[in-house]
Amino acid sequence: MLRMTPIASLVLLTLFTWQTQAIATETFDTHLWWGE
Repeated sequence: MLRMTPIASLVLLTLFTWQTQAIATETFDTHLWWGE
């Protein structure tokens, strides 16, 4: 595993969190749309 600087780790964590939230939001919207 590569050693990363705290800044690099923070950036990756932020991107990962944003991507996860985006996918979760898209999935929620899709289910809400089909649920109507």
